[in-house]
Amino acid sequence: MIILNDDESLEFAVNDYDYDIPADFAFIHEIRVEDDTLTPSTWDEIVEFHLWRVTEDVLGTPELIFHTGFPIPDGKAIKVMGQKRPSLYTAITDTIDAGMESFIRESALASALSYMASARPDVEFERGRFALSQEARRRADRFLALQPMRFRPFPNSEYVPTR
Repeated sequence: MIILNDDESLEFAVNDYDYDIPADFAFIHEIRVEDDTLTPSTWDEIVEFHLWRVTEDVLGTPELIFHTGFPIPDGKAIKVMGQKRPSLYTAITDTIDAGMESFIRESALASALSYMASARPDVEFERGRFALSQEARRRADRFLALQPMRFRPFPNSEYVPTR
């Protein structure tokens, strides 16, 4: 998982308790309500966990549902905070997600060196490449181990179905 700071594209409407979840979210860990009495707006009001839930509508679209006991603040923005899945890098022009640079570099080194070493495993030079590939794989694994919460869902996060 990659941290996705927030999305403020949703706005409360009178007697509307369900809202489509923005496309990038795989997990949601917090919902906040805009306080537009200040300029710029602040987001001090956190909606308690028991007042919202994540589900799917009949078409399979992920929705954010507020409890009917929650007083809907008409016209105020909703800040959805959570995490997204890492991007699939398929083109040379794709931008790497922040925080993934070292892991991707070491994983690429491990794969490339392992591939090059597999051509002639009996040659000493190739055995050296294989040893380097194993070390690069260990470094990549350490990058994930050193920051376990950075790449895992936050505690109390709600899974967004179909993502």
